[in-house]
Amino acid sequence: MPLGQAFANPFRDEAMMVPLRSGDADTGAWREESVNVKADFKRYFDRDVDRIEGIAVMTDCDNHGGRGQAWFGNIWFSAQ
Repeated sequence: MPLGQAFANPFRDEAMMVPLRSGDADTGAWREESVNVKADFKRYFDRDVDRIEGIAVMTDCDNHGGRGQAWFGNIWFSAQ
C-alpha cells in the first residue's frame, strides 16, 4: 500500500486503514511513529472527537501469502 493513502477496512465500516510503513525497509530496527489521531478522525470521518475509546494496530500480509512479524510497545496518547 502506498504511504499517505488510507483505505476502508473491508470488515468494519467504522474503521479506516492508515498505513504508516510498507515494505521491508527498516527491517530489524525499532522505529517511532507519531500520529495525530484527532486530525485523522476529522479527515476520514468528518467528525470532531474529544476522546478515544479504542485503537487497533496490525501487521498484515495474508492477502498475498507472505509472512509478517512485528513488535509494538509503549503506545500512548497525549493532548499535543
